[in-house]
Amino acid sequence: MSVAESAARCDYARMNNKMRITAASFLAYFSMSAMLAPIGILSSPMASHFGIDVTDATESFSALTGGILIGAVGALLVLDRLALRTVFCISYAVFAIALLIITQGAELGLVRGCLGAIGIASGLGLPAAALTITASYNDAQRSSMLVMTDGA
Repeated sequence: MSVAESAARCDYARMNNKMRITAASFLAYFSMSAMLAPIGILSSPMASHFGIDVTDATESFSALTGGILIGAVGALLVLDRLALRTVFCISYAVFAIALLIITQGAELGLVRGCLGAIGIASGLGLPAAALTITASYNDAQRSSMLVMTDGA
């Protein structure tokens, strides 16, 4: 293998890795948006399912926003101690497990706990995603990528 071929392979591997890292970062933003956006749409069916008022069902989502706050504050401590890959893996695992529990028709208290766990995972994942994008792109591309995540 020539030096040029070896260099081309390294460039391809670096670009492929950068695309996967970017995809994981955008997934953090997409998952958070997917949880926050439909609160108004889900409140009425949730109230019917659990036999509670719509206002009580909407109040259940405060566990999600509270979890996001806890996760964001926790990110100040966690991101200095853990690798970004570890933070992403933990966040997505918690997110997936909590969503699986919710889909099994759990009790309202368990749903609130799961929403809190999803919030914490999102609160940790978003700063990790922003940090990853900031470190992965040069000055000319960085601001555009961060604006794109906000658009997510």
